[in-house]
Amino acid sequence: MKMMQKVERMSIKDLSKNEQIALYIRDNPEALSQELMLYVATHYMNYGYIRKRIKELYPKIVKNNIQDNNFVIIPEHYENQE
Repeated sequence: MKMMQKVERMSIKDLSKNEQIALYIRDNPEALSQELMLYVATHYMNYGYIRKRIKELYPKIVKNNIQDNNFVIIPEHYENQE
């Protein structure tokens, strides 16, 4: 509540992105409709989508780390520990 009072006195340009979103949702409760939430859940929290993103990003990450020699070598002595 206190944050909203502070936010209402500021210009929209001076607000952070999260504060702008909070104000928009407060003023437009229909923005979080059930249809929108179902779309977000099925599109962004979908197992297949996550696997697809990993397949897209993994080769780039590995390639960048190989080029930069940015891998950490784990010592072999941990295998001997019981």
